[in-house]
Amino acid sequence: MTLGLELLPVEPRRYERTLVDKVFTSLLEQKNPVIAEILFTLYSHKLLQSKQEMKIRLCLDEAIINAIKHGNDEDPGKKVRVQLFADGTRWSIRVEDEGEGFNPAGLPDPDREMSLLREGGRGILLMNEFMSRICYCGRGNVLYLFHD
Repeated sequence: MTLGLELLPVEPRRYERTLVDKVFTSLLEQKNPVIAEILFTLYSHKLLQSKQEMKIRLCLDEAIINAIKHGNDEDPGKKVRVQLFADGTRWSIRVEDEGEGFNPAGLPDPDREMSLLREGGRGILLMNEFMSRICYCGRGNVLYLFHD
């Protein structure tokens, strides 16, 4: 199974309403309040069922940790921006860091035997599995998680 991820030259169309727009410093202790706010907002707009919460929480955790650690090198002088967009019952989350980005096509195939014990890439594999789709944009420092 290949992840089938590519680096899009332009960002996909955002859903109509912006429900959350948070900018915070690249410190790991900043992520949990943001995740809690997004989950609360999804629940309050009836966009999330309790049986989905753990999967969405895991995806958010992975995306934000990747932005803080890999994108911004945990530099507290750099920011992470997380946005939640919705349109009817569809929603997406946009996570942007100030790092140099990366090309997800360069990730090893997670099903190859030599990749099974690798630490890197598992979070992206989980996000790809749990969300309707994910994509990276620009220089690879913007991630979209879609729930259709």
